[in-house]
Order: sequence, then structure tokens, then C-alpha cells
Amino acid sequence: MQTPYTSPHSELTAKALETLKELDADSKWAPYSDLNGVKIWTQPPPDNVAMPMTKGHTTIEGVQPFDVFSVVAFPAGRQVWDERFDGITSLESYGPRAVKFQSTQKGTFPVAGREFVGVQNWALVDGTYYLVQYSIEDSSVPVLSGKVRGHIHIAGWIIAPASDNTVSVTYITRVDVKGSVPSAILRLVVSGTPGCVGTVKKYIANNGIPPQHIAVNPRGGLRTLEETYSATAGYTVSLAAKEGAEKDDSFYFVLSNVTWADGAKIAVSGSTGSVELALAEEGDPVVPSSGRAFVVKPTGVAGTVNIKITKSSGGAITLP
Repeated sequence: MQTPYTSPHSELTAKALETLKELDADSKWAPYSDLNGVKIWTQPPPDNVAMPMTKGHTTIEGVQPFDVFSVVAFPAGRQVWDERFDGITSLESYGPRAVKFQSTQKGTFPVAGREFVGVQNWALVDGTYYLVQYSIEDSSVPVLSGKVRGHIHIAGWIIAPASDNTVSVTYITRVDVKGSVPSAILRLVVSGTPGCVGTVKKYIANNGIPPQHIAVNPRGGLRTLEETYSATAGYTVSLAAKEGAEKDDSFYFVLSNVTWADGAKIAVSGSTGSVELALAEEGDPVVPSSGRAFVVKPTGVAGTVNIKITKSSGGAITLP
């Protein structure tokens, strides 16, 4: 039976989502730049810290909201489209859509890199994807060596349908980086952070859409160790399985029609026990209309389960 999900931060998550929507509609944003289809606005934060609030917006053609969400939520992809991003570690799952994390940002000499401890949550409301992050106080997570712990008041994506084949993408941040930051470096961050909407657009043009995996019961026996993806080599993921992981610990892998319409071949290796793969049923609520999916169901496995997805022809998902 699937584990019921509870989060000690559910009220903060609801507040963060409402704050994101309110900031998007706020009339106080001042234009900062408008280049190559990417618009950036800023406004002073309520607490008057050095880093202003930022908002970036663009539109992307030829995709659906789920496609863009898959790129934004994919850590290995973020290391390509966000030049300041250094990594993220999942500390605790609160269900398929929420996770406590520790993330790191690269420094720029002489400024040290930053790290953050917070909660990430996503929601799908009337066809629009929302992905929000915010910091939490957690003394059990030590500050990483050589880093300064910053504070994310709100960082969030709004990915909405603009037309049948165009998506509106907005990224809003209010972050206190803590410590002293030279104005020249601060200006780079002010333009570069909201400008990620443009680099996400370039990433999709150059790489397509990576598979999105969704854990059905992430508090069970499977967790993600590492993911990689390239347009030529395909996608790989290593899942760590505690001994005795069962079918309740299933993962959905959703393949966007933008990149995988011609078909995909699935391979599984590693672990002891058995791993059952099955195509997701038609009408499954986990699967968007713009994609297809298969499900990985372990039975009594231990060790590492490796999944590899490569492009194929014929239009079908070929399971081992």
C-alpha cells in the first residue's frame, strides 16, 4: 500500500505558492532589460538587502508546459543552463512532489560560493506548472565547507500554456545571499539569474527534453543516486534500492513526444531480485497528454538499479 504523505512544511509550501503568484502579478516590477526575447524586471526587496528581487520571462515554441517543467526540474540539465548552479542533494522526501534539499551555487573570486537548505515543491493547477523553493531553518544540516549559507525567501517557476504550441515561462527570485558581495558581481547575478529562462530555451533547442521520473512512493526503498542525459547518448539513472524494495516503490518515467516520439529502448541492469517494467496505462493521471510513460516496479531488490533510455525507431517504447 502506498505511504500517506505528510510534510512538516505544508503551510510554508502553500504560502510560497501564493507568494509566487502574487509577485508575478505585482505592478511594482521595473524593467531591467529586454534582449533576444527575454525580459527581465527587478524591484527592491521588503528587507532592503543588497540583492534585488528579480523576474525573467520568455516564451518557447514547439513544446508543452510539461516539457519545460521536465527541463527545469532536472538537476543534471540545470548544470548546463544555469552557470552558477553547482549541485543539489535530496535530504528527505515528503511525497512525489516535495523534497527537502541542500543546494550549492558557485562563487566568483573573491566571493565564496553559497549553499541553501530548503524545500522544493511542484504543483499542476489548470494546466500550469508551478515549481517553488524556499529556505527552512534546520540546524541538523551543517554548512558546507567553504560556502556561506544564504536564504531563499522565494524562488519559483511558472510554466503556463500561451497557445496550442507555445509556453510562457517565468522565473521569480527573492534571495538573501548573506555577506558582502561587490556590486559588479551582484550585477552579474541580477541579470544572470532571471536570464535562466533564456538559457532553458536554448537547452531545449540543443538537447531536447530529458525523461522525467516521478517517484510513486519515495519514502520507500528506491532513491535517485545520479542522472545523466544528452541528445546523442540518451538518458541514464542509478536508483539505490534498500533490501526488500517492493512494488509500492515504483517510479514512472515520462517521455516527452517532442524528443521521444520516434520511440525509445529501455535497458535495466544491476541489483539483485527482480525489476518489472510495464507501460503506463492509457488515461493514467501521472502521464501528460504530451508524453508517454513506463513504470519500474521492484520486487525484493537490493543494491543499485540502473535504467538506460535511448532513442529508437518505430514509435514504440521497447521494454526488455
